[in-house]
Amino acid sequence: MKLVTSTALLWSIALAVAATAQDTYTLRYKFDKTPLPRILTYKINMDLNGTMTGMMGSEEEQPMKMTQNMLMKHKVTGVKDGVATIISSFKDMKFSMDVNGMDVGSQAEAMADGIEKMTLTSHVNSRGETLDTSVEGIPEGMRQMSMGGGGTAFSLLSMMPAFPTDPIAVGGTWDSTVDYPGSAMIASAKAKLKMPKAKVKATLVGLETYKGIPAYKLELTYDVPMDMDMGQMFAEQPGAEGMTMKMKGKTTIKATAYLDRGTCFVLNMKQDLDSMTNMSIGGTPAGDMEMKMASKSKILLEQVTDEKATAEPAKTGG
Repeated sequence: MKLVTSTALLWSIALAVAATAQDTYTLRYKFDKTPLPRILTYKINMDLNGTMTGMMGSEEEQPMKMTQNMLMKHKVTGVKDGVATIISSFKDMKFSMDVNGMDVGSQAEAMADGIEKMTLTSHVNSRGETLDTSVEGIPEGMRQMSMGGGGTAFSLLSMMPAFPTDPIAVGGTWDSTVDYPGSAMIASAKAKLKMPKAKVKATLVGLETYKGIPAYKLELTYDVPMDMDMGQMFAEQPGAEGMTMKMKGKTTIKATAYLDRGTCFVLNMKQDLDSMTNMSIGGTPAGDMEMKMASKSKILLEQVTDEKATAEPAKTGG
């Protein structure tokens, strides 16, 4: 009887040890795993559908649609003491936008032309933390803009939070923050706006393959509160003196990402965004306006290896 009891006890201990001894994984970018310079190209496709009320004082709910397609390139030029130098650029940018059936995308197209002339140099460590970012080639018409707010092109659109400090097991979670996409693009050098930060909860949900590549599968949720006073930006623009704008709202995002297990670079990321923003605009020739925008968006980010790739919408297979 004692032998049976001892054997059962030993089996219980063995099972407990096995249950607690899960494999763990240290998530780190391996920037120099292949010879440098290394170029990473991403195709980004966004579709937005929403409504807008309060434009020009109208209380009528107006439908709003927007598509945005682009290629984003990151060139890793060197790694020193674990910190990579990354030069980022955008190309093949295409926008379309209409409000209540009217095409209003021409201004966005003009801005796209300017953005394509810019390059961003970032220093990023292996956990994905950005140490600094500088910008070159800002067009004259965009001089009032800077890449403030701690933004970097490397995480600007991928929305990847910094990896956890410690190894993590499948099912493990970690919390982080990340600059909201595009927030840095509207930061004025003089206004010193408090840019939105997304609170992120990330989970390593499994080890899978993506298009034949061993991958970490992550699920991420983002909570992005927005409370911004953009009035000083107008003060810097000729003809807009006296205008005011305050924005308040919230965006929630649910995303699934596949990371290359060899390098931790994003292979594919799908995001579903739900946004609500209230805007108070004052000092315009048309008077004060209280506007409300509600939208749902889908964003697909896909790493591409074809040097002739274009920004046409990517296929969603996995």
